[in-house]
Amino acid sequence: MEIFVRLNAGIRKFFARRPLTGMVSLILVACLLGGAGFGLWQAYTAPTEENERVTTTMLTYTLYGHFGYDVQLTNNTLYGPVTINESDTMLLFLSIVESIEGRFSYRLISNPPVEQVSHQVEVTATLRNGDLWSKPIELIPQTVETGDFTLTFPIDTGQLLELADTINEELGLTGRSFGLTITATIHTVAETDYGVINRISSQSLKGILDSTRLTWSGGLDASQSGSFRETYTITTPIDQTGIKAWSAIGLGFVVLIGAYVAWNYTKANSMPIPEVEKEARQAKRKYRDSIVDVTDLPAVTAEQLVIPVKSLKDLTQTADQLLRPVLHKAEADKHTYCVIEGMTRYEYVSVEPQPPGGSNNEEDHA
Repeated sequence: MEIFVRLNAGIRKFFARRPLTGMVSLILVACLLGGAGFGLWQAYTAPTEENERVTTTMLTYTLYGHFGYDVQLTNNTLYGPVTINESDTMLLFLSIVESIEGRFSYRLISNPPVEQVSHQVEVTATLRNGDLWSKPIELIPQTVETGDFTLTFPIDTGQLLELADTINEELGLTGRSFGLTITATIHTVAETDYGVINRISSQSLKGILDSTRLTWSGGLDASQSGSFRETYTITTPIDQTGIKAWSAIGLGFVVLIGAYVAWNYTKANSMPIPEVEKEARQAKRKYRDSIVDVTDLPAVTAEQLVIPVKSLKDLTQTADQLLRPVLHKAEADKHTYCVIEGMTRYEYVSVEPQPPGGSNNEEDHA
């Protein structure tokens, strides 16, 4: 208890001697109080859960188409009387070709698998003479297929050349090299657990047809892919209990400190200013051009002559005559002023008179 009383007395004396410092302390405590209050408000108004948007791929699929052909050859020296296909050659010599059967295969590959799939498909051929003319020919009319399928159709090169020659003759054109494009158009519809696959695609096999050969230039394989994705929100709870508790504790601590500082500041302002402090403040205003505040005074040596001066006025007059500053050291209930000239030290000491009975601290009488 005695330590607490002495601490209070020391703080109040400090505030009494330095009122500006006391005011700054109050402002600082007010700022801390505002910060602690704001932190507590944030802790109680902060969200208690966090939402995260997540996108997951539920199904992927690929539509894959393949053109092919089977060519029955006559008895010949190069191949013999065999059947060849697209994997054997892309160049067909018509003089040894007996028949050509075109082929188009299509399938849907999905993960997870899709069972009910339907396709509307048609296959056409386009015969053209450069940019001069083109003629569409229906090979397979529109038909409906389910699941994976393969369609076949004849490619009669003799009939195609005859048709091309007829068109050229009617138009007055010459030449026997024609472009041949076979196109499959597919409309696929499939029901899945995540939506409907509804895709229209086309695939073309291109070649050059003349009187001696049919040359395919590519387009055997084609594919297109897609997917179904699902976006949903994951909610994660956020535990604010610890933050709220520590914010409340911090606010309470700041409130106690603020109340303690304000209480001592109020008490310090209500305390009478000691006479020695009054004299020091008056001297600082009156002789501010002569007095220099220091934290410590030079030590008195054995060779130095110390001359006590009766009043601060006399000391300042001596300082003016010697053109020396007045050094001032402030201590509790004591202010020391001195002027040093060589080995002579003029000194004035102002001490707070003690009341009868000893201490002048109001807490000491409590």
